[in-house]
Amino acid sequence: MHHRAATTLTLALLLGATAPMVPQAPSDTLLTSLDASYSLTKMGFGGSSRVTAPGSVYVVHVDGLLARAIADHVTPTTTIKDGQPLPSGKGFLGAFGAIGDTRQVTPGERFYIDGIELKDDGIVFRMVSLDTHVVEANGDSVQSRFRMLIKFPIAKGATDTLNVASVHQLTDPIFSIEGAPAPAPQVKLGESLADVEKAFGQPSQIVDLGSKKILVYSNLKVILIDGKVTDAE
Repeated sequence: MHHRAATTLTLALLLGATAPMVPQAPSDTLLTSLDASYSLTKMGFGGSSRVTAPGSVYVVHVDGLLARAIADHVTPTTTIKDGQPLPSGKGFLGAFGAIGDTRQVTPGERFYIDGIELKDDGIVFRMVSLDTHVVEANGDSVQSRFRMLIKFPIAKGATDTLNVASVHQLTDPIFSIEGAPAPAPQVKLGESLADVEKAFGQPSQIVDLGSKKILVYSNLKVILIDGKVTDAE
């Protein structure tokens, strides 16, 4: 009996040793690569603001991102569409904005990335501020880090076609690693005169042809018809 049990155990071990490895799903492989590329930061447990292993620092380049004190356990999500943050939902600001610890992030603020999640409809980055801000907690003013979620929508099932480089193309205009050159401004069809001037500054010359205007920059001409960008050269 003992000999038979030992033989059975040996066969089981051999079969286990020779069993084929289950390959990682493409999304799992991508997530592993993203975690390494973005050099994630590790935070303390239970919603702690304590950084246990700092990763890379990222600088925000756009207005319109919402963040909330990390101790509140409610993290706002800002969705990026066509390279710009969508306006925040009225419900979120209506419910939490008056408390005073939900704030608009300003360009130039620095954040860690402490998590990346791949969903069927997008990639979500969880970010925590380096700097602290004063918030009210139980009647006292305390310093708190702020946390935000940034979602980049993708077509359903598109994670199989993404790679690290293509994800950076989505994120770099919104936030990029500290010390990297700021992304070059871009002009897009349908933008207004104010949008163009916000991105490029005041033009050196404006050719006003009534409904058609040409904004002249040192290395760029932007054409607007009825107040909207129709071409650039």
